[in-house]
Amino acid sequence: MAASSPVSNEREADRAAQLRRAIRLKKAAAARRAGARRDAAAGTDDSARTGGSGSLPPAPRDAPRRLGELQRAVWLAHQLAPGDPAYNLVSAWRVRGTLDVATLERAFQRVVARHRILRSTYHGDGGEVSQRIAPPSSAAELRLERLVVAAGVSAEQAAVGAAQQPFDLGRGPLVRCVLIEPAAGAPVAMLVLHHLLADERSLEILWAEIAELYADGAEDAHPRAGNAGAPRLQYDDWTHWSRSRLEGAGADADAVAARREAERSLRSRLDPPPPAAGLPYVATPSPAAGSRAAAPGARPGRLISHRVDAGVAAAVRELARRCACTPYAVYTFAFRLLLDRTLPDDGPGDGPAADQDVADAAHAAADARAEHVFGTPVSLRSHPATRDMVGYFLAPAVLTAGVDSTRGTEEGLGAWNASLRRALADAEAPLDRVLEDLPAALRSGQPLLQLFFVHQQLPAARGLGDATLEPLLLDLGSAKFDLTLFVGERAPGAASAEPGGEPALELALEYRSDRFDAAGLERLLNHYRTVLERLPHHRGRLGELSMLGDDEAAALDLWQRGAELDAGSQPLLPQRIDAALADAAEREAVVGAGERWSATRLRQEASRVAAALR
Repeated sequence: MAASSPVSNEREADRAAQLRRAIRLKKAAAARRAGARRDAAAGTDDSARTGGSGSLPPAPRDAPRRLGELQRAVWLAHQLAPGDPAYNLVSAWRVRGTLDVATLERAFQRVVARHRILRSTYHGDGGEVSQRIAPPSSAAELRLERLVVAAGVSAEQAAVGAAQQPFDLGRGPLVRCVLIEPAAGAPVAMLVLHHLLADERSLEILWAEIAELYADGAEDAHPRAGNAGAPRLQYDDWTHWSRSRLEGAGADADAVAARREAERSLRSRLDPPPPAAGLPYVATPSPAAGSRAAAPGARPGRLISHRVDAGVAAAVRELARRCACTPYAVYTFAFRLLLDRTLPDDGPGDGPAADQDVADAAHAAADARAEHVFGTPVSLRSHPATRDMVGYFLAPAVLTAGVDSTRGTEEGLGAWNASLRRALADAEAPLDRVLEDLPAALRSGQPLLQLFFVHQQLPAARGLGDATLEPLLLDLGSAKFDLTLFVGERAPGAASAEPGGEPALELALEYRSDRFDAAGLERLLNHYRTVLERLPHHRGRLGELSMLGDDEAAALDLWQRGAELDAGSQPLLPQRIDAALADAAEREAVVGAGERWSATRLRQEASRVAAALR
């Protein structure tokens, strides 16, 4: 993400992981029953069959260390634009209180020493990308970067500049700890990593460890070595285990079958290829329209955000409860409704049905495939050992289902939730491999995923010794995709980071500033907020749900009716014309084509034409 990112919603990730695990177990059980029947018929001994026990052992020390499958897309994006900060993962905090800089540096060094992936570099060679890991002792060479800011420059401005600094994947280090010290105001503490190393859940893990080690180091100048022990299982163990379950002689037949089924399902949902998304808010090309990022191939972007009242989040949760789904399903459903009203869509199900047969056809078509698709990141931390593991576990789920606008809110949301669960179950299928099997038209021109939706849990303030860290959102001036909508949700009852109380929801839109108009994207974000506000209370058809705010609706009504003019005592031009015609009702007014019309006849014919035009 191009901004300091709230931690991914772990509850949603856990639910998705549980769903995928249940599907795999169901398929594996069916495969075992079928295998047992085959073995019984063939007279073979089932005890000789091999399969994955589900345990995650450490990778052999002599095993080749290769780029993880999930990391591949990030690696390729970096190769296209090495200096683009879009894949700099940033966690920034405003510091309130006293901070011991030396202790923070020691805590940072010890965390890097713990996790092999934080000491890694990556090297491409003949199509393969290998991982090299520096020894734990190398962490002692890292320093906390202190940036003293001159008067007139805010801590946020300096933080953005520091966070934008590129990484060299082949040289490293690929993680930085930065302290911004402004001339006035609170300092800012940041962790900046390349996204290849970690996801947002990893940031939460790292800050928790830093806080623990900071407290330990503050009490003792020589912290106990036991607290700095490295986890037994780490990300390279998981990538090796994941690969070994799918490749080679020891492959897990159930895992291979589940992967093939996910690939088949995703491929069927993407064929034929969807059209490119065409948002109507096209920017006027301008050298200044972009961002601070100027690297070749970089995608200049901007970030805008809106805060939403807590009552909206409560209403969303209540709607989710009524429909037996999660708030995440409601938020993605609202995004789909927004896209259906914003993007051109010639598919079925786009308006009220004329009869029941048409409505039934619209139901089937809309649920099967939307005109435009969007992506959402899914955490693949399905194995228990990965829950507190630092690494990159995100895969894109491709949401292809449409929404039938003739349905009511709860019926439409129920159908959407079923399709959402299917899409999340397919997220383990590597998208790039699936696209290789699709028509060439899909792989040329516009990328498949131009639109993204991200659901996150807003971070709460945390303690660091005697100091308090308050989360800070930064706009790095870049964008991974054409448009990404972020919905940050605060858990009910979570403590506020601000004295006045934070909202339960924060909406943010990251977009390509070289492609889209800022005013148009502001309206788009306002429309999404309006849909969220009205959807839980809407009782009619989904097609009747307006995304226009009250001010926009009033302006549109005024444009349709025309302005109401008040000329005081002076008659307006139409009134003066009527008066003149009345005074000369029978006088000749129009001559032509062999006819002569009086003023009265002219008025009658004009009224007839006007009535027909209405």
